[in-house]
Amino acid sequence: MTTLAGLMMLSVLLACAGAALITRLVGSGDALIERAVAPHLAQLHSGEVDDREITEFTAAHPEITAHQVTPLLGIDGAQLFFDGTSQSSSVQQNSLMVPERERDLLLDMRDRPLTDVEPGTVWLPLLYEGSGLTVGSTVTVIAPDGFRRELEVAGFLRDAGMGPAIAGSKRLAVSAEDLAVVAEGPVAALVLLAAAMVLVIGMLSLRLALRTSLERDRREIAVMTAIGISARDVRTLHLLVYGTLAAVAGLAGLLGGTALERVLSAGLTRFLGETGGAGVVLIPAAVSLLLVLGVLATAASLLRRGGSAPLLVTVFAVCTLLVMVPTSIATTLASPQFSAYFGLGAADVRIDLPYTGKDSTSRFESARSALAGDARVAEHTALVTTRHLVETDEGEELGLAVSSGDRSATPGVYTDGRAPRSEGEIALSLLSLAEAGVSVGDRLPIQVQGQWSELEVVGSYQDLTNGGRTARGMLPTEGEQVIGYVFGAAVVPGAETAAVAGGLSAQLTEARVSETEVYRTQLLVSVGERIDAAAALAAAVAVTLAALLAVLISRLWRATDAAPLSIQRALGASPLTLRAPYLTRMLVTLVLGLAVGAAFSLSLGQGLFNLLIEGMFGGMEHLFQGTSRIDLVLDPL
Repeated sequence: MTTLAGLMMLSVLLACAGAALITRLVGSGDALIERAVAPHLAQLHSGEVDDREITEFTAAHPEITAHQVTPLLGIDGAQLFFDGTSQSSSVQQNSLMVPERERDLLLDMRDRPLTDVEPGTVWLPLLYEGSGLTVGSTVTVIAPDGFRRELEVAGFLRDAGMGPAIAGSKRLAVSAEDLAVVAEGPVAALVLLAAAMVLVIGMLSLRLALRTSLERDRREIAVMTAIGISARDVRTLHLLVYGTLAAVAGLAGLLGGTALERVLSAGLTRFLGETGGAGVVLIPAAVSLLLVLGVLATAASLLRRGGSAPLLVTVFAVCTLLVMVPTSIATTLASPQFSAYFGLGAADVRIDLPYTGKDSTSRFESARSALAGDARVAEHTALVTTRHLVETDEGEELGLAVSSGDRSATPGVYTDGRAPRSEGEIALSLLSLAEAGVSVGDRLPIQVQGQWSELEVVGSYQDLTNGGRTARGMLPTEGEQVIGYVFGAAVVPGAETAAVAGGLSAQLTEARVSETEVYRTQLLVSVGERIDAAAALAAAVAVTLAALLAVLISRLWRATDAAPLSIQRALGASPLTLRAPYLTRMLVTLVLGLAVGAAFSLSLGQGLFNLLIEGMFGGMEHLFQGTSRIDLVLDPL
């Protein structure tokens, strides 16, 4: 009974934690905002913030009556688009924020506090109304990890602190939900995926646990039936026992699940504050009640003997999936091969040079000369990214970032076809391929130097930059709208990559020079840390469940074979002889479960991971269209 109660509680705990996390994510935009009170002094800060130090400072200065720390999610100009136009050349530093609750609030055009931003919408500073944007315009945000989010302009606001054009920073008001999606989308999706698998394990385990307990009680059932107690009364008595047990486990699981949810959502609540309201408790309570009722229904249906081996193999297989899939996702993000999905191939050093005006061309040539003149650089790639209009198969125009240049020095990996070799050829990212409605071998209408022409699509590739919507070509760039420049350099054998990057950084002061691995790490460091934590938690839960199941199944087998075991003991069989068949069955079942789980990790796990990427970058309309083909680096440990 103790093991059964523990397993019931663990299943309810995991289910309630998952339900509360979903509720918190869905309801994260329900924040009540009060009327604005502009601060006398504002200070922008990048990096870690010590709230305690700030509090001590304000306490030591009685002239400061109040203070607050407002989280801002900075968006680089190259990752922000107004009606498809990149803001890479803008002098403004734009940041996403959820409107504050007490001070420094944002006001609408009627000077009312902006208290409700609908999910999927954005409020822009009044300054941007003069640039041609209107209510209904589209703002596209691309997170540092490549995740894309499109928002509709719902209105314009007055910002007392950062509204004037002379202020170099601007705040864009979004819902807490949209801020959560941009900041924490990949992590939340992985946590929910793991929670779903854990819930499946929990329900299968509950069925097995109930079967084990009922098998052990079968003698008592037979005795009660023999002394004249009706089958209905016997069933009622056992349902009462299991119902009481399930109710206690359900309550304990609800309390534990609520506490666990706080751990799982720590990244969200730290960034956004408390969200979700009463639903964070009420919905898990409803889930707990449903699971208790499910236990009773399962117990009622299991008052007969049934096989347990197939069920145990299934549970071990799902446990294996729960360990391997999250761990492999974390391993994939940390793998050097993952750098290939950031626009460059096998480069050791990456150089990003923003476009700031006509002088950018000379800076581009200077950077190219610096690479060519560095003896430590074996070969390099110089790419110019320009914006072009392409025509989809439905006749619609689509803005596309095309990087042009010779990529032979740092070739990339193509899922189909090859790299372009002439001005008449182009390669599209998988998402661009789907949105344009073309395939490799088709011809794509594209506007080049003001004229429409058709280029042959010769290849497709995986890309996580610019929201996954990119193209590669050998197009002329003179007179085009330049977005920026990217260089990739391969160092000579024996040269230290860090030293090469440091030297180039000193020469190219206006460029961002970094080792390719450092670049990948910095982009994914916050996401990677949270995914590592989620994977470790999932693995711990899977091992715990597998251990409990091993105990349960051994008890079930011994209860089922109680009579034969008694006879063998009476005939002098040793304990080792009696245990040997069960150990063999357990090992065979475990091996089968591991094999099935590993096989599904190779197919289902990678499919789920790519489906996750498809939904993050392309949205629901691009699910199951093959817009992501990232190879999962499997790691069972």
